[in-house]
Amino acid sequence: MVNLSLLLFSFVIGLVHAAQPDHWVPLSVVNWQKGLDFRNRVQRITMGTLFHLGFAFVIYYFFQKFLEPRLHEGVFGFSIGVIFLFSVVRVFRFRALNQVIRSGKHSSWGILAAFSILGPAESLVPLLLKANILGASAPLAAAMVCLYGLGTALTLTYFVSVSQKLWERPWGLINGIERSRRTMRLVPVGMLGALVLFLVKI
Repeated sequence: MVNLSLLLFSFVIGLVHAAQPDHWVPLSVVNWQKGLDFRNRVQRITMGTLFHLGFAFVIYYFFQKFLEPRLHEGVFGFSIGVIFLFSVVRVFRFRALNQVIRSGKHSSWGILAAFSILGPAESLVPLLLKANILGASAPLAAAMVCLYGLGTALTLTYFVSVSQKLWERPWGLINGIERSRRTMRLVPVGMLGALVLFLVKI
């Protein structure tokens, strides 16, 4: 039952966390500027998802290798605090969206700036740490990462595709970005609360 809960929550948190504006808005704006078709959008989203997961795995490896031997089970609580700090940083980092907007159709800087805003999938770290504390096997952890990545890719594909028409409307880009910035202020509380409520109960 615990294994099923970890797998299910990995997929759900992958779906939900990618709905944060700093995950899909930069990628959407880049795709819109370059006029990419659906296939090329999916390619960019796949690249972004792999970067997102890879960056998170580096952080997880650091926690497991250097902090877990010292903090033991306390490393999970410590990781929750780190996730909150990452979320706060995301709110300020989202301001770099201007770099994406100004990059232009033929510049490669736009996608690099979008990836830098996307950053690591930090919410994956406590998931893997909790699984490790519970004695989860390597195949189970790998399945969690895959399901988390699948959820992320599905949400990004949906929001990036749907928002293309929004940017075409009069004032659509300006209004959409302003709403996204207001939404970003709720990210730290929302992400932290969701992780704590579920993972503490497992």
